[in-house]
Amino acid sequence: MGAHQPNKPRIGSLIHESCITERLGKSTSNSLKFDDGAFLANKFNYKLCTVNIWTDKNYITGIQAVYEMDGTKVSPGCHLGGSAEKKATLNIGSDEYIVRAYVRSGNWIDGIRLESSKGNFIEVGGLSGELTLFDVPQGCQFVAFTGETSKYLETLQIRFDKIW
Repeated sequence: MGAHQPNKPRIGSLIHESCITERLGKSTSNSLKFDDGAFLANKFNYKLCTVNIWTDKNYITGIQAVYEMDGTKVSPGCHLGGSAEKKATLNIGSDEYIVRAYVRSGNWIDGIRLESSKGNFIEVGGLSGELTLFDVPQGCQFVAFTGETSKYLETLQIRFDKIW
């Protein structure tokens, strides 16, 4: 990613009927599953306002979504695997949305870059793994993370929904 990003990343698949990206990374038997989308089920008055990502500088070790719901900030939790040497934060304005994601992955999630509708971004992790690009459909935004953790963030899918 960044200066080392190849010119042509692989274009990732969006599963439209489920409003989620394809799964990247690989599961292991001792991984813990999480689904922020389940936290959002049957909730309508929410806005993704912050994304925190932890890294050991080579791999992603954790991720957290924070939402504003009825004037209060809430989170389904911090999905942290191993060590958290470095935390990066992307604050998302009230009229701003996450619309693009670059994810590097192999056996786990190596690096992530999330970009907003206003050009703001967060980019963390290493440069190993295959680079995959996800663009949300027109009029949509990324809203939640689903995956598995152990020592690292092993798998990742990103849920999307309409911009309301």
